[in-house]
Amino acid sequence: MGPRKILSILKKKDVVQYLARCKELLRDDGFIIVIETTSDYEIALAIQGLSGEPLSISDSGRIYGAYFTHEQLLALYKQCGFRLCNYQGDPSMMTTAYAIRKIPSQLKEPVVVDVDDIKEFTWIEPLQKIIEERLSEPDYKTVWLTSTTIRNNGLLGLALCFK
Repeated sequence: MGPRKILSILKKKDVVQYLARCKELLRDDGFIIVIETTSDYEIALAIQGLSGEPLSISDSGRIYGAYFTHEQLLALYKQCGFRLCNYQGDPSMMTTAYAIRKIPSQLKEPVVVDVDDIKEFTWIEPLQKIIEERLSEPDYKTVWLTSTTIRNNGLLGLALCFK
């Protein structure tokens, strides 16, 4: 694995274009993890200045010309065609981590099989037929196995066998 370069949205002048280019590089099932300063902007600005990083000042609605608020980032991701998977902020940190995902060009077409019956296993034959049908289908035609009543039913082990 080669060296990684950490890029920050705050250093980009045209964030929408930057995220659009990032989206072009992603596969349909890919996602991006973004960590941005979303609080204590004064401290972040001081750290940036003391570390010798150039301070970019712009008039783009950003705080101190560099930082986006949490709400601005959420709107930005939506505007750029990303789906927010999750975000996590920590009150003791100045940053929030976002997991954003490219909205796929082809929506999934799942077939859902309920595997809660662990006495008669009536779901096995229908599952076999569905899997046989889906083997020659495109990747967006998926099979989902669900279990809502039985906790330890071996579903995870079964799913690993299909991988």
